[in-house]
Amino acid sequence: MSSERAFIRPATSDDITFLSHICLVTGDKGNSAEHLYTIGSLLGLVYAVPYVQPELASHTFGFVIEERESKNVVGYILGATDTRAYEAAAAVSWWPRLREEYPLSLVEGYEEAATDDATHHDDSARLTPDDVQIIRTIHSPPPAEERCIAFSPAHMHIDILPQYQRQGWGRRLIGTVVAHLREKGLNGLWLAMAPGNDNAAKFYARLGYERFEDELPWTVGLRFDTWKE
Repeated sequence: MSSERAFIRPATSDDITFLSHICLVTGDKGNSAEHLYTIGSLLGLVYAVPYVQPELASHTFGFVIEERESKNVVGYILGATDTRAYEAAAAVSWWPRLREEYPLSLVEGYEEAATDDATHHDDSARLTPDDVQIIRTIHSPPPAEERCIAFSPAHMHIDILPQYQRQGWGRRLIGTVVAHLREKGLNGLWLAMAPGNDNAAKFYARLGYERFEDELPWTVGLRFDTWKE
């Protein structure tokens, strides 16, 4: 039996609670975004949870770091093998259910409360700007930039809890995905960072990712022929 305290395995829908939590507590440029949201699950519903939905599985991939003793998931890498196909499938089987749960009327109520001096007590008045932004994304998810698709049809998201960072797990997760996507005939993938996330930018640069300059300065891509384990 391995002496390592954690291992990498494929992600499943049973991991949703962990994925949502990790997405939130690393969601502010690597720091916790808990203070930015009233509805803490919103961020993961866009950037983590859909990638382990069975109805989207033909277009997605995912791997997690699991602690051996606790069985807790402490990090993940998730993404789509074909971003355009993923966008089309999510438009049919993912976003509609979320739009029912988080209707635009919530946002409209928030905007009214923001411009009204009266005291409001409904749920919309307690939303934060980040809640509102994610709800708007749910109702109008932006398609990936064509320049990104031209680089590779595959994109990724990666987040690791602080206690497992700077220990090589990020490189190992990415290496796992590189091997997985190579088997599918792909030779690259890309991701978009939060603007200003300099620490993440330095991490990806060390691993051989290259920045998309000009209009997409916080998007980076990796060619697998430059990947070094």
